[in-house]
Amino acid sequence: AASGVQGNMDDIVSLSRAYIMSTDDFFSPIDQQTGKELYSFNFKALKANHERNKTRCAIAMELGITPVIVDNTHTMLWEMKPYVELAKQHGYQVEVRDVQKFQTLTLETLKQRCATRDAPGKVIPDEALERMLKRYEPLPDDPKKAEALILAAEPPARRPASTSREPTKS
Repeated sequence: AASGVQGNMDDIVSLSRAYIMSTDDFFSPIDQQTGKELYSFNFKALKANHERNKTRCAIAMELGITPVIVDNTHTMLWEMKPYVELAKQHGYQVEVRDVQKFQTLTLETLKQRCATRDAPGKVIPDEALERMLKRYEPLPDDPKKAEALILAAEPPARRPASTSREPTKS
């Protein structure tokens, strides 16, 4: 084929429209001389970059791009909420993947992965990995229950005194 793609085009059309987005993208400018990604994390820019990623996600959904894949380190349910809300607003089907269902991520496993990672500048301190694991909130197997929990989730500062993560009935 002239485009370099061979085979049944119908099999790849949906993937060619996929859009994968991560807040890390905003910490990873491309070096104009070498074309390589340069990762440079700045904690002070984290909140603003999360907002930028949500805006980019909203624009992709307004354009009808599908699938839209959000690749962020969401360890708590409330962190996923804005993306699930956007998906519902734009008529998308939500699929949330709990990484712990596919593999067991221990602190040692994460340390080993980070030590062998080929991503210059993307060093995650052991203390940060430990914090992420401690605050990790698992998702139920039932997709509808998972979605309901995410939509009912609030940041820790806004949570009621009760520690229940079950959505309340109105």
